[in-house]
Amino acid sequence: MNKNFFKKAAVGAAVALSFSGSALAVSITNGTVSANVNASGTFSSLSYTGTEFVNWGTPMSYYALSVGGTTWTADNAGGSNPFSAGTLSINSANSATFSGVTLGGLAFSEFLQVSGSSLLVSITLFNTTSAAINNVAWASGIDPDQAIPATYDTANSILGQGTSAAVMASAVVPGGSTKSVTLRQSTGSGGSGTAYIGGYCCDDPNAATILAANQAVGFYGVSDRSIALGYDLGTIAAGQSKGLAYEYDFAVTRAVPEPETYALMMAGLGLMGFVARRRKQQSTAA
Repeated sequence: MNKNFFKKAAVGAAVALSFSGSALAVSITNGTVSANVNASGTFSSLSYTGTEFVNWGTPMSYYALSVGGTTWTADNAGGSNPFSAGTLSINSANSATFSGVTLGGLAFSEFLQVSGSSLLVSITLFNTTSAAINNVAWASGIDPDQAIPATYDTANSILGQGTSAAVMASAVVPGGSTKSVTLRQSTGSGGSGTAYIGGYCCDDPNAATILAANQAVGFYGVSDRSIALGYDLGTIAAGQSKGLAYEYDFAVTRAVPEPETYALMMAGLGLMGFVARRRKQQSTAA
């Protein structure tokens, strides 16, 4: 994660405070990672090197803001957009900024950028009131389904918590390769995240649920489950803002042939070489 990402996000957040937003979905891509983003800032499609991760069955992508026990959730699966969020700007082919109306006294801005094999997300919450706002929390996640059309199941693991919060879903895709997505707290992001593996498929837990689960680092089985991060942001002082950043990192491990396959390949190459030598000998003799 580079510092320019946070600078761009901060600029977008500052402009967003005076912008009401427009209902516009956008697509961003760098040719490797592509995201179709709803007006709410959730994903209707998220793909890596041609493999789709979200848009299967129920396309699940969400984020949730909680203030003092009240939660507002933008959920692609349910089509909800309580922030009336919309596109602030399409900065380039690979980035865009979204903003929404003030809820719970907080203005909201989301900056998205695809870079390398990652989709970077930066969130800024600004206190528009003259008093401190307490008990602020944030959560976000997706239901990864990269093994479709074979199966919806993924192998789910918590890789870290706190400042190293990360959760990974991996699956063997048609063709034998293993593709994975890791939702992790970005380096340099403020706050401390909590990684979480959700219930079956398409739940959208708020931060309180994620924090209370207290899931330890480890493997959580193979099934159709969501992955998410939760943040306890505490108090945001009057006129002040707090930000956080996370990213979806994608990877692919090519299938390695079994020893028997290697043997067959070598035998085939040997046979081809033998045939080629015979043809050459026959041609010379002629």
